[in-house]
Amino acid sequence: MKTEKLYTQDVYLTEAEARVEQITESKKGLEVVLDRTVFFPEGGGQPCDLGEISAAAEGRAVPLSYVSEKDEVVFHRIDPSYFGDGTVVSAEQLPFAEGDTVRLKLDFDRRFENMQRHAGEHLLSGVFADIYGGANKGFHMGEEYITIDILLPDPADTDAADPATGKAPEKVSWDMAMVCEEAANKAIWRDLPITVKYFDDAEDASKMPLRKPLTDTIASGEAGDVISIVTIGDESDPVDCVACCGTHPSTTGQIGLVKIFKVEKNKEYWRIFFDAGARAMRDYREKHDVLTRVSDRYSAGISDFDEKLRAEEKKNSEVRARLGLFLQKILRVRADEILEKIAAAPDEVIFDSFDDMTCDDLIKMAKMFSGEAKKPVLLYSEPDGTLMLFSDGSVHCGKLVRENAHIYNGKGGGSDTLARAIFPRKDDVPVFAELVRAHLR
Repeated sequence: MKTEKLYTQDVYLTEAEARVEQITESKKGLEVVLDRTVFFPEGGGQPCDLGEISAAAEGRAVPLSYVSEKDEVVFHRIDPSYFGDGTVVSAEQLPFAEGDTVRLKLDFDRRFENMQRHAGEHLLSGVFADIYGGANKGFHMGEEYITIDILLPDPADTDAADPATGKAPEKVSWDMAMVCEEAANKAIWRDLPITVKYFDDAEDASKMPLRKPLTDTIASGEAGDVISIVTIGDESDPVDCVACCGTHPSTTGQIGLVKIFKVEKNKEYWRIFFDAGARAMRDYREKHDVLTRVSDRYSAGISDFDEKLRAEEKKNSEVRARLGLFLQKILRVRADEILEKIAAAPDEVIFDSFDDMTCDDLIKMAKMFSGEAKKPVLLYSEPDGTLMLFSDGSVHCGKLVRENAHIYNGKGGGSDTLARAIFPRKDDVPVFAELVRAHLR
């Protein structure tokens, strides 16, 4: 059994009739095998097509959740969720059976976006190889972006020298990425032809101007009888030429655009994050809208937004510095007040509450007095809802909290000189402070 792949004859074919050859049941759903299909199965880094199969007689459509291939047979999966709760899944639940003729309808919007993205990957890989000698060693087409892993040639390879520097590049810089992005988009603007040729013989296929040699699997015929070679531009001087089983538009103009997002090191490779076609346009639109909204908030145009933002950051930094000085002075004044209380009653537990100080503020303040506190100083931060305990270590603050906070449904702990306690009710805080005071008399 072998599935005829109609998309290899016409990638723009969206509907067709087929005969149901086999329906098998599994935990993942029902797998339908047809004698022919318009649906591309997942493979070569490209996601599968989706769409629906309907009974020719009844017209009831059944949506596909996944399409895969094994040994040249394409399997069309119907998810268990289609059958309600999916607890019982059987072939009898389908509106068609083995031997029936069914109607196939492709989700072409999804197909076309995948075609744009895959062809965009070919373009970018081709120009990286042509300009910098970079070899594509990995390809992933995700929901939010596409990645390719570029391996640069050995820096000692004079044949791979960058025309601008006369040396082989040691890394993919952002400037290099932009050079390749521009070259890829120029190929799009030229609306070059994208052609696919099929070969039964690996030796004949290898005569094409390939960007990289056929893999051992393809060359040995283990991947199937037919080898497909995708060429962008004229065969005599192509922008790219490589073995690929995916779907691609017929011209580069249909790709629309290629946009690189970032470049990062990934082991010995350089990973390029990008997208192409409608996905790249949506990404641009979303980022442009965000940038416009933010620049409007700063009363700046997009062109001078960066300069305006830097000015605001400088102003904010100066304000924060001034506030830091004021806070330091306030902490000094309040620490002195506590030191006076300690000096007046060294054997007393001091308790105070603040509605304008965080735990971090209290810790900074405690550094100014805790060395003088033989009995704990209890300070409550209302903004953080936390009671802080400080001492010189004569009384173990953490142990005090662990052994007594639970009486008022509190929790916490800490070291001998610093501890925290949190209580479900604010009113329990001064009561706990009185408990500590009585406990340490």
